[in-house]
Amino acid sequence: KVIRKNSLISNIIIGADYLNKSVGLQWCDKSYFLPDILDEKISKKKWINAVSKIIAKEKINIIIPCADFEIILFAEFKEYLQKKFSVDVLVSRYDLVEACNDKYKTVQLLKRNNIVTPKTFLPNKKFFQNKINYPLVVKPRKGSTSKNVFIVKNIKQLKQAIKICKHPIIQEYLYGDEYTCGSIFLKNKLISVICLKRYLKDGNTSIAFLDKDFLLNDYISKITETLKPYGPMNIQLKLTKNGPIIFEINPRFSGTTPIREKFGLNEYTAICKTLFSSQKFDYNLKEGVVIKFLDEFFTTKKQFEDIGST
Repeated sequence: KVIRKNSLISNIIIGADYLNKSVGLQWCDKSYFLPDILDEKISKKKWINAVSKIIAKEKINIIIPCADFEIILFAEFKEYLQKKFSVDVLVSRYDLVEACNDKYKTVQLLKRNNIVTPKTFLPNKKFFQNKINYPLVVKPRKGSTSKNVFIVKNIKQLKQAIKICKHPIIQEYLYGDEYTCGSIFLKNKLISVICLKRYLKDGNTSIAFLDKDFLLNDYISKITETLKPYGPMNIQLKLTKNGPIIFEINPRFSGTTPIREKFGLNEYTAICKTLFSSQKFDYNLKEGVVIKFLDEFFTTKKQFEDIGST
């Protein structure tokens, strides 16, 4: 939808997904199914061959991966796809993606760059030998939204959460307003930055607020320029009494990308103008509130079933 609203740049949208339940496939000019790479029986070779067929057939000039599990794959095959098809793969370098894909490695990455992080522990013998201060947050090292994220207030809850949570980390609980912040970095320069205070529902942003908080914008700008992603980067933080503290980074488009367009920042336009146009990208954010709600989309049975396979 964000792409469709961009009237300044002519484009043909080719979509790919793994299930026909995705409404996004209905918004594309043409759509395909990919082999389910999350199925253990599906090899990386089969997956990348399917991707390659679509690129060759549709003459794709830019790939914009969005799903968490795809980002690491496209980072791995980025050089191969660029050399074979001269296609621009909008994904950051592999080492950055891998570090951001693991919340414990994310903390180590931030520490190496002198960026403040929550106190973070692994549930090992050393951790339990020290004094434990509650509340704490237990969550998986890998994963998105709030699935299997627990706020624990005593040793019983802590041990139960560790047992339920697969490959857990333990972090101090941060007090303060939560922000979702996005930036785009291309051609070795910062293209855009936006910081939204948010309320969550089922792990996703349900209400977003934008105040022109230049202090926070400057903070996110400096971090982006330090990490140097390729394209979009999304940063989750809490604004505590000790300042902003980051607890998660994802080098990809955010689920709040459509919300950001409502505030005056079309990130797709930002990327296309920067990569494919001599025009300078400019934007003007407007303060306000965006409330997210469910909507419905009608399509015919034929259109629903007529998604191409590779």
